[in-house]
Amino acid sequence: MKNTRLVIGLMSGTSMDGIDAVLVTITEENGHISHLELKGSSSIAYTPELKKLLLHLCTPGSVDIDALTRAHYGLGEWNDQGHYSFKRNQYER
Repeated sequence: MKNTRLVIGLMSGTSMDGIDAVLVTITEENGHISHLELKGSSSIAYTPELKKLLLHLCTPGSVDIDALTRAHYGLGEWNDQGHYSFKRNQYER
């Protein structure tokens, strides 16, 4: 049986410069991936404030719950923006 899915992948790498997104189709046949196709990619940069906060969280002994909560919220917003930007700019054309 053949099954094709359209998937958006989001990630931020160790450079902490922003969110990268890709749109791929994955085709599966008989339980195995038979075809991958990159449909497009997009990137959205972090604001200087969010990048500063993320770098602060990487400093041993400097993490507090308020900073962690702000970073969690900020990354959620950036993932959403990455997805929306990608969808608007790549997929909906």
